[in-house]
Amino acid sequence: MKLVQIKTASSIAAVAAFGFSAYALSHVISTAKPRTVPLSAAGPVHLLQQAPGKILTAEQIAARCHEAYSKLRSYQVIATVDTMGTNIGDTTRKYQTSAEIQFIRPDKIAAIGKDSSGQAFAYVSDGVETEETFLGANNWKKVRNPESAIAGMTGIAFRAGTTVPVVLLGLKWGMPVPLGPAPQQPVQEGVLDGQSCYVLTARSTSPEKSATNSIWVDEKTFRLRRSVFDIDANSGKLHLDERFTNEHINEAISDSTFMLPPVQ
Repeated sequence: MKLVQIKTASSIAAVAAFGFSAYALSHVISTAKPRTVPLSAAGPVHLLQQAPGKILTAEQIAARCHEAYSKLRSYQVIATVDTMGTNIGDTTRKYQTSAEIQFIRPDKIAAIGKDSSGQAFAYVSDGVETEETFLGANNWKKVRNPESAIAGMTGIAFRAGTTVPVVLLGLKWGMPVPLGPAPQQPVQEGVLDGQSCYVLTARSTSPEKSATNSIWVDEKTFRLRRSVFDIDANSGKLHLDERFTNEHINEAISDSTFMLPPVQ
């Protein structure tokens, strides 16, 4: 796997914490380079109304979502995250991160993208070994497994290389909250790009922060279309709006995509 468009490294730190710690929230917002990004519109969200006996529960929708991804032989998708962050007493900053994700079952996965400072990041696993690189430097290093690589890129990429890979690989760390065992809010429905979606929402609170995660699941395919994260911490606020586009289902992917680069 070759990393392209390498730029000079910046001082932004990698944050390997699901949901983002208070320190991560403050550090990433203050060190990343702000950029103007368009936030695409989605239809209104409302409580799902179906005929009695035909309403799917949040748990059933989540199970079908996991099942839909488990049946994929190969998968390619682009994840784009529009983020707005505000430190206490600071102005709102906007960022856009992205990742092109490629996967072959059972466990070959590669992601290459752009972090919140505009630097390139990537990780690749051939199913046996895993490597990663970030901060725009083409210096690859081995990591324990794909989960470690995904964790290491979560903070700097605002989950662009996290959500779909975690679901594809069936990992626990980084799993969207509504797809896990967390208590669910009532199922809602929304329209995104003309397609009806189930909207599942889970909330958590602690003395340090409160967080809400809503995922939009396509009513026909049961694959993810959108994930929205809102975090209100003592140090500031963070809003992440992730969209999944340019899907390719069960198409051939070159073996070279998952070749491990030389470690430096």
